[in-house]
Amino acid sequence: MTGSARAASIVTSTLQLAHAPGLVLVAEGAEDAATVEALAELGCDVVQGFHLSRPLPPEELEAWLHERAQVAVG
Repeated sequence: MTGSARAASIVTSTLQLAHAPGLVLVAEGAEDAATVEALAELGCDVVQGFHLSRPLPPEELEAWLHERAQVAVG
């Protein structure tokens, strides 16, 4: 998305379309910090991707979520 004006336009339009009726948008495939930052600036609600975490087994996911919650409160 950050390397293509066309892709950024599609993401922006999709966000506007989702937010108009009050939906929450989840962006999938955030592979780097620049993409996560760009999505945040556009007002994306939730971001998922390898930049944030690789897939985790359930027992590791719980620890990862707990750790993230501590940082957010922190």
